[in-house]
Amino acid sequence: MADLGKGKEPATHQFLVDDSPSKRRQHEWVPSLLQKKALLPLAICCFVFAAILQVLDAIVSRNQGIPLDDNAYVIPMRYLPTLCLVAIGLIWKSVLGDIKRIMPWSAMSADDEATAENSVLLNYVGKVEVLSLFESFKRKHWALSLSLSVGFLLGVSVTAANSLTYSELSAEISHDATLRKTTGFEFHGTLVTPNGSLTIASDHVGNQPYGAVSAQRVVGGPYTSWTSGKYVFESFQLADDQDSVEGADLDAEVSSFAASFDCKELDYSWTLGSPDSTMETARQVSFVANQTIDDCVLSVYQERDILPNSTDPSPRGWLNITSCLNEPKDMRILATLASPLENSTAPVSNNTLDISVSGMVCSPVFTMQQARVRASARTGEIKNFEILPETLVAADIETPVEAIWQYLSNPTTANMDWWRARRWGPFDNQTEKIFNLTQMYAYWQLSDDFFEAFFQGVDQDKQRDLVDQPAEFKSELESLASNTIAQVVNFIGRSNSSEELGGGTVWNGPRLLLRDASLRVLQAIFIFIGLTGILLATLLRPRSDLHRDPGSLAQTAIIISASHDSTEEAFSSLSRSSNMSMANSLQGTRFKLHPETSGVSLAGQQFESDRPTQSIAEEIRPSKKLNKGWKPLAFRLDVRSTLIFAFVTTMVTLGILQSISQTHSGLCRNTDTAARIYSFVPTLILVLLSYACSGVDGTVRSMNAYKSLSNPSKKQPLLLNYREYNFWALEKLTSKRHNLGFAVVASSIALVLFPVIKIIAAGLYETTVTTYQRDIVVNLDASLPENWESTLTADDPSETGSRFAEWARIPMFNLGERPGILGNLVFSNISGVVDELGYEIVPGDTIELPVPAVLVDVNCTALSNDMFIFRAVTTSGFDDDFMYYRIECISPLCEDFLTRHYDAFGGYRFLGRVYSPTTAQFGIALSDFGSSYESITNLTLVEDGDIIQPGDVDIALPTTRGAICSREMHLVEVNATFTQKTQRGLDDAVTVLPWSPSHFDRESLVFKKKLEYVDDRIGSLLPIWYSPNSQSFLNSNDSLWPSETTSLNFFELLATYAEYEAKNISSLLDTDGFARATTEMFTAYTVQLLTELRPAAVGTPRNANATIAMQRERISQDLTSTIVVEVLLASVLCCLAWIALRFPRSAILPKDPDSIAARFSLLAGSRLVQRLREDPSARQREDGIWSEKSGLGWWPTSGSERTWRWGIDIGDDMVKQDWKHPPAEASVGETAQSTSEEALDVAAFENAGIAQTSSLLAADSRAAYRQA
Repeated sequence: MADLGKGKEPATHQFLVDDSPSKRRQHEWVPSLLQKKALLPLAICCFVFAAILQVLDAIVSRNQGIPLDDNAYVIPMRYLPTLCLVAIGLIWKSVLGDIKRIMPWSAMSADDEATAENSVLLNYVGKVEVLSLFESFKRKHWALSLSLSVGFLLGVSVTAANSLTYSELSAEISHDATLRKTTGFEFHGTLVTPNGSLTIASDHVGNQPYGAVSAQRVVGGPYTSWTSGKYVFESFQLADDQDSVEGADLDAEVSSFAASFDCKELDYSWTLGSPDSTMETARQVSFVANQTIDDCVLSVYQERDILPNSTDPSPRGWLNITSCLNEPKDMRILATLASPLENSTAPVSNNTLDISVSGMVCSPVFTMQQARVRASARTGEIKNFEILPETLVAADIETPVEAIWQYLSNPTTANMDWWRARRWGPFDNQTEKIFNLTQMYAYWQLSDDFFEAFFQGVDQDKQRDLVDQPAEFKSELESLASNTIAQVVNFIGRSNSSEELGGGTVWNGPRLLLRDASLRVLQAIFIFIGLTGILLATLLRPRSDLHRDPGSLAQTAIIISASHDSTEEAFSSLSRSSNMSMANSLQGTRFKLHPETSGVSLAGQQFESDRPTQSIAEEIRPSKKLNKGWKPLAFRLDVRSTLIFAFVTTMVTLGILQSISQTHSGLCRNTDTAARIYSFVPTLILVLLSYACSGVDGTVRSMNAYKSLSNPSKKQPLLLNYREYNFWALEKLTSKRHNLGFAVVASSIALVLFPVIKIIAAGLYETTVTTYQRDIVVNLDASLPENWESTLTADDPSETGSRFAEWARIPMFNLGERPGILGNLVFSNISGVVDELGYEIVPGDTIELPVPAVLVDVNCTALSNDMFIFRAVTTSGFDDDFMYYRIECISPLCEDFLTRHYDAFGGYRFLGRVYSPTTAQFGIALSDFGSSYESITNLTLVEDGDIIQPGDVDIALPTTRGAICSREMHLVEVNATFTQKTQRGLDDAVTVLPWSPSHFDRESLVFKKKLEYVDDRIGSLLPIWYSPNSQSFLNSNDSLWPSETTSLNFFELLATYAEYEAKNISSLLDTDGFARATTEMFTAYTVQLLTELRPAAVGTPRNANATIAMQRERISQDLTSTIVVEVLLASVLCCLAWIALRFPRSAILPKDPDSIAARFSLLAGSRLVQRLREDPSARQREDGIWSEKSGLGWWPTSGSERTWRWGIDIGDDMVKQDWKHPPAEASVGETAQSTSEEALDVAAFENAGIAQTSSLLAADSRAAYRQA
């Protein structure tokens, strides 16, 4: 065996130190882990760990996290901090154990004698560490106080280590990159030409800004690229040599343009004029406002024909312009909203019309600012932006207010071109010369294009409310006007650029990050441990006069043998005493450890050396005051039960949580609070169980020697130091020399397993993205499909429907489908969620349920060229007769349908007509004249009205293709999936848009009924606007785009489909291609029309059952880690159960054996000590005294069979019986029993009582010392 002082297993001949005079002056014995060569490297390691954490923090910050799929870094970051702390914790446990053992000896090694309470009675080893902490502070044992504090901090640090890392699946990652500005702002000649005309394209492309505004207000789509509300930004992209991550955003500081309008309320008055003879029931109304606003003197006068409420309840709005009387060049925009009141009736007299009116006068305000912008690298969609207020400057867009008014009114529409001047402008600031389109709008009882967009998607009740709520009217007016001009600037107010920008790429991805709080706690703990280690190795190291490790019972016997006789005599009568009675007996005594002999001397109390020996009756007489024994706290039945219950509860809870995690796709949502709870609480529970297990291990090591000695043997339990190392027992599992007992092995295994459990627990919980479903109740508005008939009296929505049918097909508009439309289906609305079941619904969640919908079924039959004939038509004019074509359909498919002639006047390349005899049928034809621009000159070949055959004339005949279409609408029920979109604004403000269908299951379609309705007012199947407008297509050039652009022209819809869907506009000249385009656009027009009618539908929303699918970042419990932890906890539990079975519930000792006094009392007066005192050389002989039987029981004193002592000794004459029953009391059969039945229920020792008694004894001892 190795020397105990070296911390290794000693051989018998080395275990005992020679006490010959030549060896009495030996160097101080220092526990191996309290030596500088152990503590200083430990301190350095702690400082290094703190520095490594700082470096790790810098690396993670620089790289903005570690990719979760990079296991080479993720696994070490997740587990190594816990591994390091657990390793340090194990080392520190040994350091703490050494300090606990050496503190009493250090007190006796001081220059002055130490009191019994501060030395031989001091018990840090067996006391609960929390109580030891307070007692060490009280006694100013700073080394132990700091060591215990470190021990507790190490327990806390494991929770910090396990919570050091966390996963963020959508962490923001950015890298510097070189960007290139692609467009900047340019206002010179871009909005208005030098001669005052507008520059916006007059074809369908010019509709882009207005389509974008409509998409934001009605479709609920994202803002157009490089815009957000009233803000427009310079566009940029990655430089050519830069690579981008898929789905990345770009971030840069660029210039922004903001369009704002400052609107003030007008104080309108109105007067009723005479009825308009041309308008039947309409009345002329004069609107007048005379007031001063912002130093502008206004005199506004407008006339308008208004229908009474019974005829048309909808409000009408229009824009106009005016100027200040005191400053004619100061132009202002007027916005007027008027509505007949509900009590208005048809005017049977001149005074039966009541009107509600609201007006605003607005001034445009344009500014430029620098902004920090984050936009999609692929689409230019603004993800976030921050305006820099200190850079605000006014912007001059070189555009007069008159032109701004025209841009607000959408000058690209052709429905009013016939009364508007071509290419509007130049504008004159004289008010009397400014265009006044108000009367033409009034004549047709229409809102202008601006207010058509203003009212889009707003039901009629809300429209009437806006008239009576000026504040809301002002807000909506300013918002729409600002957005409109912003989109116009975005579309035509730019210039190309190639300027380089400094910026970066930004994207979101899964990252492993560090919690700053946990990081700083760990660093502080590491630094504190390092500093404590240095102090313990130098200034605060407990010093003693010991020359050997006093841990084993053999060493205790050697120390007693080297001590004064009075010391042994003082303890010889205390072997059967309780802790309290022993403290009373030693009250007033002081002890000193002598460096020459390593023996202990006693002072302060006299003992007679010739004290008469008591008779056996006096010595062993039973006493009612005899204590019932000491039972370790860990071996009490209630503590055992509680500990086992805690382990079982932990294991069951882990199993339940794992089951919940698997069945519910995680435990809970990944919130900051939940993440911290699952990072700290499970580890904290494991730390507490580890403390409890450590307490059991300490008790086992304290009691195992005495339990072994209760059965006399030659296994040499006196030589073993069970506290020498935490895991010494495992080292001896294969040793044949020592039989340590399975209880020590079991406790050692438990201590080894717990660090492993803590390390594995670092990966017990993880963040995952999971999709799970819940049943909910939604508010379903099925008014449109179920009460479709109620929409037939609504205003004509054909223009808006046609626009969206066209705009949705143009990719550059980026509108997508309007909410409520998927393919040829128009769905019901979800207006809200009734019961959210405590779940927060966020964009990205999906709701699935069967809903009513309208299915539009359009079937078109193609008409080829051979189904048409051409007739000659002559006419007289000018100097000669001319002949033209007339085209007729002769097919049975259309002979009763396309009956009108298609007159072809010379000079047109293309001619097309739309004809709908009923709203259920639809016919269309397109003729291509090719080179037949000129009139036919060979008049001799044909007569007027003849059918012209190929070759009859000297030019090629035109070709014609057409289609005959029928449309049916059905009420169906279909399983649909609804989602929510978002719009982003200033300062990352997010607007959540209403629910809209994103997917449906065509297989789930159930037809309910066919929608058929005859409107008596119109006298036809449906209102005439249910079919596309019957405009002709005349074009004298080679383009298949109509020269007069308007979405109301169905041929423009066909050209849009051919250009952007079929990718070939010439496909319209193919018979099948033309029929396919007709089918698609007739369907698109119908579904857009139905969607536009949605606000007019009458109905009451109802509750409907639905299923919501939520995709969330959730905290999940890892199955593999759970299984490993469960197995290890079960193994620890088995070890604890084995220990509980091996140690009896009854007390085997009268007092706590961990104090020096208790150990002295068990050995004092023994033959072992006497022989060691008489023959010091016996301490070293391997085959001598230490090979004899040793035991704990009753021993005859000095060979006498009349006097007995209870304690530890060597020999063959021990009587195995507990301390309460001397041999004289028991029969031979009873003597063989190791314990009595009455000792099964013994009283527990109270530490508080010891503390109180020790304090009293210390006070008495000090008083006695002063008297001496």
